[in-house]
Amino acid sequence: MSNHTNPADVVFTGGTILTMDEAHPTAEAVAVRDGIIVRVGQADYVNELTGPATEVRDLGASTLLPGFIDPHSHFINSLAMSEQVNISPPPVGPCSTAAEIVAELRRVAHERGLAPGELFIGYGYDENQLATDHPLTKDDLDPVFPDNPVLVMHVSLHGAVLNSAAMKKYAVSDATETPEGGIIVRRPGTQEPLGLVMETAFLPIFANLPVPTPEQELEQVKAGQMIYAAAGVTTAQEGATHAAQLAVLQRAAQAGALFIDVVAYPFITDMEPVLADNPPETFGTYNNGLKLGGIKITMDGSPQGRTAYFTTPYLTGGPSGEQDWCGEPSFPQEFFNKALKRCYDLGLQVTFHANGDAAIDMILEGHAYAAGDDPSADRRSTVIHSQFVRPDQLQKYVEYNLIPSLYTEHTFYFADAHIANRGVDQAA
Repeated sequence: MSNHTNPADVVFTGGTILTMDEAHPTAEAVAVRDGIIVRVGQADYVNELTGPATEVRDLGASTLLPGFIDPHSHFINSLAMSEQVNISPPPVGPCSTAAEIVAELRRVAHERGLAPGELFIGYGYDENQLATDHPLTKDDLDPVFPDNPVLVMHVSLHGAVLNSAAMKKYAVSDATETPEGGIIVRRPGTQEPLGLVMETAFLPIFANLPVPTPEQELEQVKAGQMIYAAAGVTTAQEGATHAAQLAVLQRAAQAGALFIDVVAYPFITDMEPVLADNPPETFGTYNNGLKLGGIKITMDGSPQGRTAYFTTPYLTGGPSGEQDWCGEPSFPQEFFNKALKRCYDLGLQVTFHANGDAAIDMILEGHAYAAGDDPSADRRSTVIHSQFVRPDQLQKYVEYNLIPSLYTEHTFYFADAHIANRGVDQAA
């Protein structure tokens, strides 16, 4: 008998419905009201909620699953992707050479009517995929974009290639010192920046990227969520949130603009200003679809960018031609130890970014320091990527109750780069 007094908005039926419930792994139908699943089970039981206005969707040959939970990404970067140019290598994008990157940027700039002096951003740059060509530099970008600042974001999201106009805009010059944990690639034999700026050297640039208007902000939040929702992701992670970015997300939540859930992890350098407005007891609770999950600490860069921190040298040298290059940590051990202890003392979950085994060594040392007499407590501490974790370090993960979040897609995108940079045995 149908319940017409409180019917469902939508009933899904037919096809294959997977519940992820071991006791009842499949169902015949699902009823949804106001965006909430209200009944799952046999068709007769679910159809009781079918009213005159209920939409009944026959799945046919399709499969319906619960929404996916994103274990690690950078949601904030999705907000502006609709306004940026995809210059990724195949199969993600169209560009296999530096010339193709410039040509795609030129094509989109012409199509959009790029105004003189307007900042222009591409995303997805990966020098490892230009194996038959040369890395992108300002020498490629300047002839086509002499007056527009251009940033071509690195696929790792830890840096970008800048043209001369962008270097002028963001005060990168011969006189700019490379900060600890940073990379500024320079023309051989000189101090002249050649284009690629990575890691801590890129943070001031990233922090000063343009801020959208309130109207643009809400449109970007919608567009970013659609990227996730189209892939079935209903909980997205914002994996390294600066204070200004958190303010954007909080404004969106307050405006009721979040139709998927977003979990944000404020970056360690912004922790104190974030805590001033968001005390520790507010973490872990959703507010209009937004939750502060914990704190993010980045310990190194990426192995494909040769900025991950290892105990042994790269076979291919450093990004600027350095010899016996092992990479560098993002922060000194002493700073990390104290910062982590403050997080643990406040009861905040911490996610670490670490790719190289030396960076993981630093995390293990810092954890032992910060955890005190109870290193195995269930803090939900997570080591994001953990790509080149050693077997002995995995044993420490078990002992310390640390959770690895392994970066499996790198085996597809960067296997050749890892073999070249680290050798077959370590890459395997």
